[in-house]
Amino acid sequence: MTVPGRMVNGVASIPEVTKLRQVLLFYFCFFIAWALKEISFSTFQEPITLSIVIKYTVWVLPVFLLLKRQNLKSLTYLKIRDNVGGGIKWGLSISLVLVLLEGVLVFIFHGKIKLDLGIQWVTTLVFALPEEVIFRGYILQKLAASIRFVKANLYTSLLFVSIHFPIWYVQGITMSKLVFSVLTVFIVGFGLGYLIKKSNSLWAPVIVHTVYNLILYTRA
Repeated sequence: MTVPGRMVNGVASIPEVTKLRQVLLFYFCFFIAWALKEISFSTFQEPITLSIVIKYTVWVLPVFLLLKRQNLKSLTYLKIRDNVGGGIKWGLSISLVLVLLEGVLVFIFHGKIKLDLGIQWVTTLVFALPEEVIFRGYILQKLAASIRFVKANLYTSLLFVSIHFPIWYVQGITMSKLVFSVLTVFIVGFGLGYLIKKSNSLWAPVIVHTVYNLILYTRA
């Protein structure tokens, strides 16, 4: 008997290939839309309200529309409604560890903390949710439904890295910084994938993602 979504004689089974194609097609369309937005808007400073509206329209709305078309309950499928309390506890616990580690690093290397972030305080607080909805909420759940979780998490993390390339291109970062950024984002994404699996709640990776971004922005 063939188990759906598993390897057969070293070859991916039909359900796995089909699921990958569906997710990749969705992601390709999403990537093109977001890349065009990042590049076309790079020449001017967009208002924060417009930035938030665009982010949620491009990242969240398509996911909810797809789930509705598939007759799936969005909040349940994305694990937004599931185990909210447990997700918050997991998120705060891991975030506390990250903050403590950052504090140790600042102390050891005599770093400084930048608290005057301006509008970045707002964007950091509201941008983690749409990113987690599409990656850990939708893509990861779709893949994990038919292939092993570790492989699904690997694919999702690679896609998570790729969505950062448009902004990296706009910023014109150096090759050495690009390599470091790719590795860092992949590790973070991979960890967030296991966090949603462990907590069974999207709120855990959302909280950790938010705190992680705040830590990055507060580095002087």
